[in-house]
Amino acid sequence: MPWAFLDIALTTVTRAFADHRDLPSADGDSRAATLFARICARSATTIEGLDRAERLGFELVGPHCPFVGAIDGGSAAAHAGLAARIRSAGGLACTEGHRVAGLTRPDFDWAGFLADSTLILAAEPATGDAGLADAVGNLHDLVALAGRAGRRGRIRPDDFLTELMLASSPRLAEDIVRRVLGRLDAEDPSGTLSLTLRCLAAHGFNRTSAAAALPAHRNTLLYRINRIEKLTGLDLDRHAHRELARLAVVWRDTTGGDALARPE
Repeated sequence: MPWAFLDIALTTVTRAFADHRDLPSADGDSRAATLFARICARSATTIEGLDRAERLGFELVGPHCPFVGAIDGGSAAAHAGLAARIRSAGGLACTEGHRVAGLTRPDFDWAGFLADSTLILAAEPATGDAGLADAVGNLHDLVALAGRAGRRGRIRPDDFLTELMLASSPRLAEDIVRRVLGRLDAEDPSGTLSLTLRCLAAHGFNRTSAAAALPAHRNTLLYRINRIEKLTGLDLDRHAHRELARLAVVWRDTTGGDALARPE
């Protein structure tokens, strides 16, 4: 009797291990991640690569459309499940932390996936192999920006053009923030001047609208603008200086002081 029980237990464990190995979210995800990395790196097609693509049911010959998606508040298991469903629908998808990235055909139907109101999806049209790696990096930035802004559904680059431009040059973006807001933070720990500049930028530097929104008396606003200009060296009547201030505010509000992170 004990030996019979042991035999059943060993059989159960063996089957469980085999089932886990064959789960789309485990073995399939690993295959997809390897194939996706090789395609983005423009590596030569190998027999192993052809085998991976065949096992996944993915057509290696393009055109391919890169995408990155995330489930707001979703666990690692939820993202693994999303990747598996995309693979089942004919796409190449793998988990990258709490995101899913991969490639689809141009006619891939996202409608069923977008029925999930927690999904954030960014996808590009057909992209040549030479541009895939950069496109995927930009899509990761776009999904991160959308998540911080509380956006859901299909996200397009036009929704975050300024933020994407800054994200592509993070060192320059931080220099702009230090140049403008860093000086205000140092001289005005209360944050009143930074708040005033943020309000001005939000209202297109219309002083009447900004004064009403703060709220502050117009003379008080003029006094604060004077201080802002003196501390930063900006002339807020000049378009170029207004744009510099706007970029600083946008990047500070976008990141909250933290850099956007891309999966390794």
